[in-house]
Amino acid sequence: MPFAYRLAGLDDEQPQAPDRRATLVICNLGEKLAAQRALKIASELGTTSGRDVVLLSETRAQKGDGLLSTIEAATLDRLAAYDVLIAIDRNERASLSGRMISVICSLKVVNIRRINPRGKTRQYVRPPREGAKRALFVFPGVFAPPRIGSHQRAFSTCLDLIEAGFDVDVVVKRQGLKRIDRVRHYFLLFANRLETYQAEESEAAAEAAGDEEAAAPAKLSVATSAYSFERRRANDVNDRAKSLLAAMAAETRYDVVVVSFPWMLSAVEDVDLNGAKLVCDTHDVISNRQRQLADAAEAAPEAEAALERDLLARCAAVLAISRSDAKMFRAKLGLDNVVVHPLSYYPTETIAQWRSMGRPLVFGFIGSDMEPNRRALQHVMSNWWPAIEAFSPESRIVIGGAIALSPSLSPYVLLRENVTVAGPVEEVGQFFDQIDVLLSPTVVQGGVNVKNVEALLRRRPVIVNTLGARMLLPLVAPTRCETTDGLVALLKKIDRGDPAMLAAIDQLFEEAAAYHGKPGLLEWA
Repeated sequence: MPFAYRLAGLDDEQPQAPDRRATLVICNLGEKLAAQRALKIASELGTTSGRDVVLLSETRAQKGDGLLSTIEAATLDRLAAYDVLIAIDRNERASLSGRMISVICSLKVVNIRRINPRGKTRQYVRPPREGAKRALFVFPGVFAPPRIGSHQRAFSTCLDLIEAGFDVDVVVKRQGLKRIDRVRHYFLLFANRLETYQAEESEAAAEAAGDEEAAAPAKLSVATSAYSFERRRANDVNDRAKSLLAAMAAETRYDVVVVSFPWMLSAVEDVDLNGAKLVCDTHDVISNRQRQLADAAEAAPEAEAALERDLLARCAAVLAISRSDAKMFRAKLGLDNVVVHPLSYYPTETIAQWRSMGRPLVFGFIGSDMEPNRRALQHVMSNWWPAIEAFSPESRIVIGGAIALSPSLSPYVLLRENVTVAGPVEEVGQFFDQIDVLLSPTVVQGGVNVKNVEALLRRRPVIVNTLGARMLLPLVAPTRCETTDGLVALLKKIDRGDPAMLAAIDQLFEEAAAYHGKPGLLEWA
């Protein structure tokens, strides 16, 4: 029997009024609740009987079943309307799994409450687990719910830790209280303790503006300066961070301390970790990225590489997000403590068929407004898109993410009917549902293009260049090209449904799901 369903008294054919909201009930009992009991619980929380109630079984989720796939489409369309979560369990100390936490964050649920079998409710806070190992996770920003690639990496690594049996305390940098207060309940789904430290910029200015981003430093006129190791360290590491981390290490005996980004290691270099294993999740090779982006006026990349190497050499383990990054850490920085920890995902929904035959292909490009993405988009629109237009005049391209608002995009979209500017994307799944193929050349080596992994997990082919293909390893992309002739040859095979090409793409989808679509193994912890 389906474990997600709509309860009695609701007419599936009756359209939902736009101002009505729903109650999401997550059940840990391992069995369906009677409709009367669930409706009674919803009523006790102030939910009117006219609202929808959806049950999701945590027990079934832990067995790997798709959580959202069994909800009727009519209900799935209204997931954003959920405003209450009820976690029902026999044991009031039971905690939600990583997979369920991923679902909750994807739904943007605001009011998260726990209810026990006696009907008592309270705000959900992740309880400590008896005998659990302890981890401290440090990140220079607010990363839940995830909005960009680095957020997804941090979020997934925290879920990997709790799935591996750790209780996790989290420290993040804030630039204003209002934003962290809006998302604190998401952190408390996976963090037993959340602490924040203030950025150097004026928090009062952020509060006056009403949003964290208001206090962020102005964008530099030289885009590459933002990637400077020293600049990032100056922005993210201060005495407040050092004092907070020292106090937490003195209060709690941690088994592992995970620090995101090499420059953040400066925050703990003088802290007594009481024997905890120090691990750095690098995200990419910072000095190598700076070397590729810097111009002659920038600081010598060799000095930054030496600083990066010295900090990372102090760690018990250096986490590389890809095999290509691990190779650079070993070859260029001489590190022997490098471990590949792939980006992991906790799939939450059924993925639509990747394309409908018999219609022009719809292409996509998505990214944040950062210099590597600007260069990649310039390459797409200057080189790839003219060749695609000549091959398939009726095709169009959808450009999503903050890059779509960048002034650098204007020359490519003015008076172009086949270019759609989607702008910032709230739900990445909705973006991929609009397109057939993602165009994603890589012009700056380092890390993993998270959007490429997301596209593959959602069964969307990704056209990459040689550098982008190298960053996907061990996955082998059959849709790799370096020239426009090669690009058109690929598209012809896809467009006519070439059996060998489609089989290779399907195989890549399966391999991506096996490699990225599961909790990461924590051999380093």
